[in-house]
Amino acid sequence: MEISNILKNPSENEIKNVIDKNILDFLGTTLDYLDKDYFLKKNPNSEFSVKNDVSKIFTGMKITMWNSFWGANFNE
Repeated sequence: MEISNILKNPSENEIKNVIDKNILDFLGTTLDYLDKDYFLKKNPNSEFSVKNDVSKIFTGMKITMWNSFWGANFNE
């Protein structure tokens, strides 16, 4: 079985992009399974926003990943 998305001799920038995409995919998939309405009722100060230019999640939980911005894609 050949996997076509394996990087061969990637540049530093390609590696960074793949890491970013992996994190975005993970968080996006996790948010898809989270019952946001129930979570927001229990944690009314929480925020969820997934957009193309920047996404954010603030839960109040003591886990950095669940209180962060990600996927920032701003012009200089």
